[in-house]
Amino acid sequence: MPRTSAAVGIQDLIPKVELVSLPMTGRKSFMAVAALVVLTVSTCLPAVPNGFIWDDNDYFTENRAMTRPDGLQIIWSSPTVSRHYPLTLTTFWVQRRLWGFNPLWPITR
Repeated sequence: MPRTSAAVGIQDLIPKVELVSLPMTGRKSFMAVAALVVLTVSTCLPAVPNGFIWDDNDYFTENRAMTRPDGLQIIWSSPTVSRHYPLTLTTFWVQRRLWGFNPLWPITR
């Protein structure tokens, strides 16, 4: 006697879920964005007066590529200097050129 079985696909095993989106008015949208900004700033604000931390000396303050005019070339060509993080060190090099050691460093880290 032949067996008949209904073919079961992967979509039959996944439960069907309908997402309901609630319309946000202009005021609700503004309040949500404002709350997110306040939460972000209040979380990051305590870090602003802090100094450098344990690995900043290796990457930022004592790295010879940060002080040299050909630092970008060194960062992208020397794995011993870049420690395999050339994009990160490139942003540090740009920040060092723009702000030196003090301004905005804790905010951009």
